[in-house]
Order: sequence, then C-alpha cells, then structure tokens
Amino acid sequence: MTAFGATELIVMGIILGGPVILLLAVLAVLKLKKGKKDDPGMYIKQKL
Repeated sequence: MTAFGATELIVMGIILGGPVILLLAVLAVLKLKKGKKDDPGMYIKQKL
C-alpha cells in the first residue's frame, strides 16, 4: 500500500467526522508498518 492510500484513509476519517473510523485507519497503518500486507480498507470493513 502506498503512503497516499494511507493518507486518503486518514483524511476520509476526518471528513466523516468519525474518530472511530480515524482510529481504525491509524491502527490499520500501524499494522502495515509491522509487516502485515493486509489491505486497510478490508481491515476496517471487518471491524465495522
């Protein structure tokens, strides 16, 4: 995943005004930094 994609997720969370979504986006990015190849979009959908 590109940094642009991660930024899009965070911006989307801010625009929606959903701190929970923003938090999930941050957690997804942190998971990616730990070496996971999961798509953050799928990660968020699983949590909703």
